[in-house]
Amino acid sequence: MTLLKVDELQVIVRGGMAVDGVSLTLGQGEVLALMGESGAGKSLTAAAIVGLLPPGSRMKGGIIAFKGKRIDQSNRAGWRKLRGKHICAVFQDPYGALDPLQTIGVQLTQTLRTHQPQLTRALLRDRVAEWLEAVSLSADRASAYPHELSGGMRQRVALALAMAPGPEILIADEPAAALDMPLRAQLAGLMRRLAQAQNTSVLLISHDIRTALAAADRVAVMYAGRVLETGPAAAVLQSPRHPYVAGLIASMPGLAERKHRLPVVSGRMPLPGTAPRGCVFRQSCHNASDQCRAERPAQPASGAACFHPLPELADAGIRA
Repeated sequence: MTLLKVDELQVIVRGGMAVDGVSLTLGQGEVLALMGESGAGKSLTAAAIVGLLPPGSRMKGGIIAFKGKRIDQSNRAGWRKLRGKHICAVFQDPYGALDPLQTIGVQLTQTLRTHQPQLTRALLRDRVAEWLEAVSLSADRASAYPHELSGGMRQRVALALAMAPGPEILIADEPAAALDMPLRAQLAGLMRRLAQAQNTSVLLISHDIRTALAAADRVAVMYAGRVLETGPAAAVLQSPRHPYVAGLIASMPGLAERKHRLPVVSGRMPLPGTAPRGCVFRQSCHNASDQCRAERPAQPASGAACFHPLPELADAGIRA
């Protein structure tokens, strides 16, 4: 069952097209990782889905549907009904979700009471302890204030606050970006386990290929406001078909077995509103042809948006 469908989404930032024709689907219980460099349009896509586009930006075109019903035209009351109960979000900075003047226990209690008003005080205390343990924190952390916790602990608390209401979709926008590599993997695994336990679908925004590999069922890779490749995580990350995606993976330390210096993706990603005619990656692509300069490849439901895709490899040597 498809819970979320994004069709030909367009977002403008200060007059420039920052998201241009993005299409995504998210199935029941699925984890989809939306990857790409900084500035590719990942976070704007996520913000549009939850109706939280920043000042200076607006949705120009496209459709966002939840359970077959269009939500991108929702008013404030409509978004209030959707957020929390049906769609929750976790962002890179957990301070945005935590009140520095209240203990972790109080904040979890308020969240649970809002969405489950029938719970007694005793049950609320039990649920708070259960959620802290679910995110690998001891129950006595309920009396702690946010500033008394490490960054990784605060992010796990933010995850508990988002998951406690039992949302159908979790939008996780770079939740582990501020953490070191081992903690990123731990948070990704924890997020996946919680989502599976609650049958929650997850849209994970990440520039970290390792995090995507650890957590996602499918991946979609963005560049300059476009999705260039999408498909099963293992297939895309082990045998990328788009030249940009192949270069992105090859440039990541430790993902492939190699004896030489790491390669780099040439050129710079176009700024919003400055993408060239045709393929947005053509100026940096060694395989670009006249067709790439004249036409923009369509985004397929699965595969690469490329006129000259790379051959499929049996084993690219990539390791988790």
